[in-house]
Amino acid sequence: MFWKRYRRYFLSEDENFIGSLSHDNGTNIVAHSDNEKEKILYDTFFSGKHLNKQVFDEVHYEQITEEVEHIKQADFVKTPLVSCQDHDEGNLNDSIQLSDIKQSIKGQNIVNKSKDGDDIHPKMLKCLGTGSLNFLAHLFNKCLELGTWPWSKALVTFIRKDNKSSYLLPSSYRPLTISPYIGKIFERIIEGRIRAFCKMSDTIDEAQEGFMPNRNISRYLYKMISSLEEVKRRKME
Repeated sequence: MFWKRYRRYFLSEDENFIGSLSHDNGTNIVAHSDNEKEKILYDTFFSGKHLNKQVFDEVHYEQITEEVEHIKQADFVKTPLVSCQDHDEGNLNDSIQLSDIKQSIKGQNIVNKSKDGDDIHPKMLKCLGTGSLNFLAHLFNKCLELGTWPWSKALVTFIRKDNKSSYLLPSSYRPLTISPYIGKIFERIIEGRIRAFCKMSDTIDEAQEGFMPNRNISRYLYKMISSLEEVKRRKME
């Protein structure tokens, strides 16, 4: 149902039009120009204000900050692992091969997809020739070498949420982001290596259900409810 509405809104500029906006902070200032509305939407969804340290428990915030700094400063030496790609052995910092890129593109869904901010449709990636694939391999390996990520911009469309009393508030809209598809090819390659590493090192908890293939939160909720019902049954015996 969501994606049906998404396609309808993308094809209808009137339905997807954002009128005047006001801040969610209780002020009565109303923005009318595109620049003013853009700033309100950015502050609401992308400025990171929701990550302000004051919303965290102080001890928890310090633990998270310490872990982030550890990750940033770690010297990621080559660590052997069983790769999920075509080659049998590899490591997190292996050079990216054509086989990695082809496998990643193969996993790209092209149904009901829109073009990204660079006017690239995922179907175009399925038609890339050897020269283009070699260029991507060189680009991705250079990114690994320099530790850079050039795909920092994305195309964002805001969709109205149903049954809102006022559409003056930015919280009445849902942001839908289309990231660059070239970057997604790279992401899938890195994700596959990290997943393989975590599996080999037994890092992921067996009870982890979210963001795992062939698993979902519904399974976790079912197991939790079943466990609670079992405890309740035993107490009643």
